[in-house]
Amino acid sequence: MKDRDITILKRIVQYADEIDGTIIRFDLDINKLKSDYVFKNAIAMCLLQIGELVVNLSDEFKSEYDKMPWRDIISVRNRAAHTYFSIDMEILWGIAIQDIPDLKDYCADIIDRVNDENSEIEIRRLTPDLAEDYAHFFDVTPHDDHTIKDELPCYCITWRNDETYLGNDHWYPTREERRDRAISFVMDAKLQGYLAYQGDTIVGWSNATADCQKGVDYLRAFWPIEEYRTDIKVKSIFCFVIAPEMQRKGIATQLVEYICKDAANDGFDFVEAYVNKEFTDNAHELRGPLTMYAKLGFCISAEREGKVVMRKSLK
Repeated sequence: MKDRDITILKRIVQYADEIDGTIIRFDLDINKLKSDYVFKNAIAMCLLQIGELVVNLSDEFKSEYDKMPWRDIISVRNRAAHTYFSIDMEILWGIAIQDIPDLKDYCADIIDRVNDENSEIEIRRLTPDLAEDYAHFFDVTPHDDHTIKDELPCYCITWRNDETYLGNDHWYPTREERRDRAISFVMDAKLQGYLAYQGDTIVGWSNATADCQKGVDYLRAFWPIEEYRTDIKVKSIFCFVIAPEMQRKGIATQLVEYICKDAANDGFDFVEAYVNKEFTDNAHELRGPLTMYAKLGFCISAEREGKVVMRKSLK
């Protein structure tokens, strides 16, 4: 397989994500597809782009991975390009909600298989002995899109144990103080989450804890998060940081899978995440896309003005 084929597969997955996001934006309503030209255009243009990308896959690749009807995909592209104004909306809808997810999963599985062949990812719970590794990861990993240099790295100190909040003691103005505080919080088990290692190098992080209820209370101003009953245990996923060179390689998915497994073993009832209905990009969406959680068995627990609470039952 050529490296170019993998690059093309990643772009196909991106366009499939755009189709998925567009369908969610228009409330999964076929009638809106039939009546709203913006909806129709968005779907059709992504299909055109996917068809063009498939044309450029190598013959060697299409021969080796022949369980996907590549010729049919190119045929759909040709029909969309040359008979656009007479496209059957029922057929277009079927392609968008069934065929495209199948194509995305097929391409993503190939990408994951290649990545697995190249490297193994190990997920570890953040423990005191990993404090220096954790701090170094933030030292060297670009993240977020803040333009004020002093705001980065954040060392993910916001989402921490409630006991560490004293008065207005929330944010620390200098990088050096944030780093020192982060190490201290990790050593005291007041900053919790999970690290993804490739060999001896951290390539991903997720802050996931049940001990940051002040953080949950803050998010309630934006997300419709219910008040928790005293008889249930909920672990919250607050954010991800993935090394740029490892993005779109399933690292966040592996982190969520591990978080859910670990939470179940610890007797939690639910894992929750707080996402935007419309995903923009990794620089802005530090909590991951809705579609990732849906694929992992999370359901929409509540929604308000584009803010969605995703929840997975563990029992």
